[in-house]
Amino acid sequence: QRPAHALNEAHSAGMDIIIKEGLANGRALNHPKLLELSEELECSQDQLALWAVLSQPFRPRVLSGAVSAEQLRSNLGAGYATTVTANDRDGTGSPMGVEEKLTS
Repeated sequence: QRPAHALNEAHSAGMDIIIKEGLANGRALNHPKLLELSEELECSQDQLALWAVLSQPFRPRVLSGAVSAEQLRSNLGAGYATTVTANDRDGTGSPMGVEEKLTS
């Protein structure tokens, strides 16, 4: 979240934003809040983490770093995290409370 302002400005200026290591080489996948929330949403940790990156307003492209077909299949399910709570929306296109739960 720290570079969000600069990334939003870059996007507004027409720059294409590419996020490398959106999963922090797997380190992010063991964060307790991510584990808890992915269980609650019934999706994998990598799917939720990628969703969190992809849902940013600066519309990034993300290099997931998948090194196997299994990892790639799981990563491609990141869209699942955006639809799993379709009945629990706040009008912003994202599940209510997910951002707050991940950042609090």
